[in-house]
Amino acid sequence: MANIEEEDNSIQALQISKSEMEALLSKQKKALELINDAYEMGDYSREEWLERKRKRELEINKITDDIYE
Repeated sequence: MANIEEEDNSIQALQISKSEMEALLSKQKKALELINDAYEMGDYSREEWLERKRKRELEINKITDDIYE
């Protein structure tokens, strides 16, 4: 019986973790949009924008992989 409870707790922890990761993914995507908007408005040089964009895209890819693996 204890095994079943432990498995239930593990499943609940994974579900919470997944929803937290999805929220983080949403925030990262919004941040990428803001970076792109700032570049379009001239707030970043092309090099700054590309560096910030690459970092954000790497983070988005990592989170996406963590969620859907």
